[in-house]
Order: sequence, then C-alpha cells, then structure tokens
Amino acid sequence: GYPQVLFHGKYKDQPPTEDEIRRWFENPVNGIGLMGGHGGVHCIDLDRKDFATQEDYDAAFLALQQNPLLADAPIDHTPGGGDHFLIRLGSKPEFTNFSVTEGGHHAGELLGHGRFFVIAPTTGPDGKSYETIQTGEPPLIEDLGAIGIHKYSKAKPASKPSTPKTSA
Repeated sequence: GYPQVLFHGKYKDQPPTEDEIRRWFENPVNGIGLMGGHGGVHCIDLDRKDFATQEDYDAAFLALQQNPLLADAPIDHTPGGGDHFLIRLGSKPEFTNFSVTEGGHHAGELLGHGRFFVIAPTTGPDGKSYETIQTGEPPLIEDLGAIGIHKYSKAKPASKPSTPKTSA
C-alpha cells in the first residue's frame, strides 16, 4: 500500500514474475510503464522541451501523427507536453537521439531495449497524467526515415587551423 521506487534495470532481459506484478498493483495509485525492446516495441519519445516554439512542436507531432505508416500507432500525451508513439522495429536501431529532419535539431529519443517509459493513465508526482490520444497496435516500421525519424548527432565545431609561429 506504499509507493516504492522500482529499479527497472533487472527487467531489461526478463519480465517480472506474476508475484511482483501483483505486489506492484496492490497500490492503486502506482503507475504503468513498459520496458522497451520486448517484442520489438519501441517508443518514439517526442519532447516538447526540444523545440523552440509550440508551433514547431505541433508541426513535428502532426507530421508523425498523419504519416500513413503510423495510422494505427498507440499515442500517449505526456505531462511535460510531449508525446509517445509506440512502434515495432524489425531490428535494433543504431541510435537513440533523433531529429525529425535530416541534420536537424534534437527532437527526442527512440526508447528501445532496456529503456523504460511511462504510459497512460499514470499520474506523475506533480499530479499531471499521461493521456491516451490514440489506441491501436504498434505498427512494424522497417525504415525510420520513412516516418521522419533520423539519427541526431551534435555537429562538431570545426577546429581552428593552427597558425605557424614566426620568429621576430
């Protein structure tokens, strides 16, 4: 009946036991989450904080939501103003941080194997809840680029050319 901190790392490769699940849900205010990677399920965690304006965020969200390949994807709105899209991938992605344009700014994380994410109807410590926007089955995505998800990497600043020292 008391909230507890759950260290989810041990569930990366093995699911919890029936007894563990029963004990977790004895407290009706405990939240719900998923461990990414099981069954190929991944979470596209689009983060509002990574966009300069709400309009920029809304455009990125709509591009994902209106992509025909994501027509049946479950979507949850997060308390922080972002959104989670659940998808299945046939193979492990080669990146976590993503952009919604090639070479663009950081827009969120692709949460897969060993990454835990919270889902609706969980209520966070601030009293705000995750909300289901769309239900469905996570679609199988073969090419992340086809849904507008691209690897993000920080551009490395060009090094200054060295200036030869001259003697006076």
